[in-house]
This record gives sequence, C-alpha cells and structure tokens, in this order.
Amino acid sequence: MSKLNNTIWVVLGTRPEAIKQAPVYLELVKQIGVENVSLIGTGQHAELLNQALRPFRLKLDVNLEIMGRGEDLTGISALILQEMGAHIKKYGPRCLIVQGDTSTAAMSGLAAFLNKVPVIHNEAGLRSYDNFNPFPEEINRKILTNIADIHLAPTKLAYDVLIKENIAPHNVYLTGNTGIDALMMALQSVPTPATLNLLNKIKAAGRKPVFMTAHRRENAGQGMEDWISCVADFFKRHPELALVFPLHPNNLAREAADAKLGVLENCHLMDPVGYVDCCHILGDSHFVVTDSGGIQEEASTLGVPVVVCRKTTERMEAVNSEIAILAGLKIESIIRAMDWANKKANKGIRTFQNIYGDGKASQTIAEIVLSRIMVNDTTTEMAALAVETEPHIYGDLLRTTVLDKKNIYGVKNV
Repeated sequence: MSKLNNTIWVVLGTRPEAIKQAPVYLELVKQIGVENVSLIGTGQHAELLNQALRPFRLKLDVNLEIMGRGEDLTGISALILQEMGAHIKKYGPRCLIVQGDTSTAAMSGLAAFLNKVPVIHNEAGLRSYDNFNPFPEEINRKILTNIADIHLAPTKLAYDVLIKENIAPHNVYLTGNTGIDALMMALQSVPTPATLNLLNKIKAAGRKPVFMTAHRRENAGQGMEDWISCVADFFKRHPELALVFPLHPNNLAREAADAKLGVLENCHLMDPVGYVDCCHILGDSHFVVTDSGGIQEEASTLGVPVVVCRKTTERMEAVNSEIAILAGLKIESIIRAMDWANKKANKGIRTFQNIYGDGKASQTIAEIVLSRIMVNDTTTEMAALAVETEPHIYGDLLRTTVLDKKNIYGVKNV
C-alpha cells in the first residue's frame, strides 16, 4: 500500500467511470510514471467494473468492495464517504480525480474535501435542471461543482454552465470527453467471437441491428413497461431490423423484456457485453435506443441516430446537432422517435461527429493536472506544457505556478 502515499488518485466505482477514467490514468502514468498515480475503486459495481477495466489491462490498487454492503443509495453513499475518508486520512493523496455524477464520484469528492485534499472533477458542468431526472446524478454533480477545485468540462455547453454558476474561470477547462478517447481505443480492438457471430447472423438474415440499453432507476415501473411494449410493437412492424438488447444486472427491464421481446425472432436478449463488444455493436447499428448517458455520446460521435428514452438529458449537444432525439417515456413519443431514427438511418449518411471531443481529452487533462498539482517536492515547471490557445480552453495554465508541500496549487484569484 506504500504506493498510495502522496500520489494522484484516479477514482472510479462503476462501469462508466472505469471507461472514462482509464484513459486519464493511462495518460498520467505515461507522463509521470506508475509510482505517482493510483487507481482507486469503490466497488459500487463489481463484475461490471472489472469487465470495463479488462480491455485497458488495468487492475485497481485498492478496491473498497462496497457492493452488497449498502442496501440503498443512503447506505452506499455512507459507506463510500466513510471508507474513502479513512483511506484518504491514512495515505494522504495529492489529489483525487473523480468522474461524472455517480455516488462514488460525489461521496469520494466530499471525503477528499472534508480532509482538505484537492478535488478534480472530470466531466463537470452537465445539467438536466431536474433534480429527479436523472436521480441521484443531478444532485451528485451539483455537489461536486461546489467542492471541486478544478472543473474539467467536456463540452462548450458544460463550460458555459460552470461560468454562469460563478465558478472561477481560471479553474474551469474545456477538455473534451474522455469517453471518446476510450471509444477510439476500443474500436482498435477485436470484439469477441460471440459478438461477431451475432452481427454476422443478423446480417445473414438480411436485417440491420438496432442496439438498445435500459437501466435507469427513474424509468423503473410503468415507464419501463411502456417503453418495452412500444419497442416490441415496433419490431413486429419492422422484420428487416433486429434488436440487440444486453440486459443490465439491476434487472429493471428483465421481466418486461423476457415477456414481450424474448418471444420475437428478431429480438436478441443477452447478458451484459464487454466494452469493446459494445462499441463495435454501436458502430454497426442502424440506430440506438437508450437511457444511458455514455451511449448517447458514443453513438452520436459515430454518426448513429440515437433515441433517448428519458424525460430530460444533460447531453443536449447531440439533440441540438440533430443526431439524437429526446423521446421521453410515452408510447406515442417513443414510436415517433424510432420512426425518425429509422428514416434518418435509411438515408445512409453517416459521418464522425466531433460533438463531444476528438479522442485526445485525456492528454489535455493530464497536462492540466500536472500544471496544477505538484508531482515532485520541488517547484514545478509543468505550466510550460500549456499551449497558447484561447483562455476559455485551458483557463489559467500559463499563470506562474509556485508549489510547495503545503500549497500544491498554483496562484488562484490574484
């Protein structure tokens, strides 16, 4: 455990965090060495977390293994806060890099704040402006905005949100989304034979694959039932399409899916697929139906039309670019949205969409972190890494940075 002392902690607990934090960890290791960076897991997801780390060949330095010990959001949050706080107090990290809006991110960030350890928020500034959609993510990211020292905004829209909320501009950076870095890496890997066989089987039947995911707790109940029902009706009317639907371990959609989709020849229900497989299925899909945030980003980047089955979305960039449509959870709206996506996909025009980043966000983030956080005990010269560009992109990187053991930040509001 000596490696944990005085290192930069990259924190994750769920599959989406693993996907978006892995490129950051790898880039930091590349620039300053593995002895200066630690990969810390909470175990908010268990097998899904390990599955997501596997393509990056990464193993956790610490796993708090909280899954199964917290019965609900309150219990999970309390466990993360208490156990992450104890580890922070014991090992004294230089900073925590947290990602997104999970309970892991919010409670780990709060634990760091309470121990006066700097917090860097990757994917800051997303807002739906509805505290219960998504739940509890909207509140989690607002918590992080109020305690983070450095805010890494993935898009100009997110950057503008943070500035409007009066976050000091020199602490806000427009970086791009590290999920796109991960996507580009995954597409260079080969999918499993099972996924290749499924896609070939669909193609041999003269059908086009449509990828779907469904897991959000705020969609549980009647909303999920209605969603699955209208998807079943849609695929009965479109035998030329084939649904590919990996079922989430939370099983919120399983009962309805088994009853209404499992009986259809052109609907393929399966266990969760690995990240590389997921990205390749996305790339081959005619269109996508989802309530996932990350899938919205990945599919729209690949130019695949996206039907967003949520009441709100914090990723309006894809909607504004007319590559995604916000369908809500009403049957009529979802049917109209799938008709829109099918027609759009049938036009045959698909291009890479540079909406969420160009695949180089992790390199930018590493340079920002190393310009603001001391790696050695001597004065850093990492500010020289900053390229001269618009101030809103890299904030105040070019400001003179003087660091010591007590003040590991550069000069702030002078």
